[in-house]
Amino acid sequence: MKNLKILFLSLFIVIFFSFVIQADTMTDDGFIRMMYSGLKDIENLYSVSVNIYGNEDIFENGKNMGILSDDDEEIYNRKYRSDNLSDYLKLRIKNNMGDINILTDSEANDFYSEFDGYSKENLKKYGRFNIRIWLIGDNYPIAYHVKANFGTFLNNNLWSDEYLGYSNSNNIKKVSKEIINKIVEGVSITYLKVKGEM
Repeated sequence: MKNLKILFLSLFIVIFFSFVIQADTMTDDGFIRMMYSGLKDIENLYSVSVNIYGNEDIFENGKNMGILSDDDEEIYNRKYRSDNLSDYLKLRIKNNMGDINILTDSEANDFYSEFDGYSKENLKKYGRFNIRIWLIGDNYPIAYHVKANFGTFLNNNLWSDEYLGYSNSNNIKKVSKEIINKIVEGVSITYLKVKGEM
């Protein structure tokens, strides 16, 4: 029994160090390509949005902060889609992510109504990029948590990034745009490397 334990321990050590040596010789680009390979197939984004979450006063507070408007729709209880920030996100994606296509609302609705007829290979070509901003407070300090998810229709969380911080109400719109810039710049590098364009 003791020999069997020594054999398994020795085998584990050999396997472990072979992975360590292999990981050490792998380039950052190689790691990125391996880790996020599912992103390379995405050609179309069927969903691009920035959603604002908060307490019961989030709609009024969001309007006062400049991140929500009267036209923004409540998607769920205390969850609003910010058209202004969603449009900003789309612009940043178009500027930074090569030739990825963002579907119009009508094209996205067509996709939703027909996706069950798509093959698994075809569904990999459709992705989503969503950012959620949670806000707590109404003046100072306003705590925020920003989470971005990018992935395919089959796995919408292939890549994610998060930011946590605080600000005052006058700066939340500016801070939100700065974070969106950082998020898009970060994912763009990953996306273009995975596609072999960088």
